[in-house]
Amino acid sequence: IPSPILSGFYDSIISSYQAKGVKVDHWQVTWETMRGCPYHCAFCDIGDEYWNKTTWFDLDRVYKEIDWMGSNKIEYLSVCDSNWGIHPRDIEITKRIIASKQRTGYPRILDVTWAKNNPDRVRQIIELDQQAGTGLLRGLNMSLQSMDPTTLEINSRFNLVDSVLDKTLRWYKANNIPTFSEIIWPLPGETLESFISGIQHMMDIGQRDFVVVHPLVSTNNSPLGQAAFRSTHGVTTVTVPVDTFWMKIPDQESYVVETEQTVISTNTASYEDVLQGNMIAHWVGVLYYYGWAHYVMRYLRRVIGLRELDFIQAWIRYCESNPMSLAGREHAATLAAYRSVFETRSHWGRLLPEPFDNIYWEYKSGTCVVFQDQRPQLIDCMHDFLDK
Repeated sequence: IPSPILSGFYDSIISSYQAKGVKVDHWQVTWETMRGCPYHCAFCDIGDEYWNKTTWFDLDRVYKEIDWMGSNKIEYLSVCDSNWGIHPRDIEITKRIIASKQRTGYPRILDVTWAKNNPDRVRQIIELDQQAGTGLLRGLNMSLQSMDPTTLEINSRFNLVDSVLDKTLRWYKANNIPTFSEIIWPLPGETLESFISGIQHMMDIGQRDFVVVHPLVSTNNSPLGQAAFRSTHGVTTVTVPVDTFWMKIPDQESYVVETEQTVISTNTASYEDVLQGNMIAHWVGVLYYYGWAHYVMRYLRRVIGLRELDFIQAWIRYCESNPMSLAGREHAATLAAYRSVFETRSHWGRLLPEPFDNIYWEYKSGTCVVFQDQRPQLIDCMHDFLDK
């Protein structure tokens, strides 16, 4: 496969802007050093047998592409490899990228999808960046997707054992490296109860930086997209816009809307379960990971043994029982926004009152804006909730 970088394809793009006198401060390149993936995850396009054949581009080509990116001041390098750190040569490639930044200042950021089950090599790569002081890597994602053994088996997925996850998280925390863990909801086999238990499990083994919950999307070429798999697991999808968070309101008329098939129910999670899971994820993000009740939750866990997800579920019951409170209004508005996407195919995101009405806010961020704007009401609400 010819290199789009070395064949001059990107040079023509850069020169076209220069010819027009347009100054571009930031360039991003999406880049591959290999193709294929040895895993079979049911929710992934490359989980299919065809993509299990892994092919690596030769290092001479890879190194020349890195040199080109340094010379052309490519700020953001987005790596499309599915498992950065899966092969020993990824260490050598990282060294070359580090050397390029030391020599030219570019690339400034290296964005990768980390190998799922090679924690030692991943740690070596991060240590290289730390020791060089190049600041290429801004954190580490731990793609777990589910903590439920049955769900993992159904989706041809496996995770590191808890002892390794715990050791890994401890090392990153000791070295001031932020991490985040990813969950996909609702994977076939996952129930609302196992989803809640999985998030709690991640907190229990030390994930205090962030947990991201992604909506499950069905793509045509993935095992999940095949009729037999969907029938077996009762997968129901709706066509919705690809996420439109942060879209500016004046831009929506000219916005090119792409669509995707989002899963709204399975044999093990009803539509209402899916909505409830989304709201649990919302409040876990807002209250625990964005910090609005983080230390309250940790204090209650330490003093009376109240688990974080029990706190979250109690908070949701409070919101539902007190619909006129600030928390109740935020809960209802966010839930309505989710329903609107799934039921009327509206844009993802929330519209807020003035003066915050210029974009489609990501849901957790929108709630945080409201909480900051009405902080005294939030404090009253939190006092009332804790008293009850």
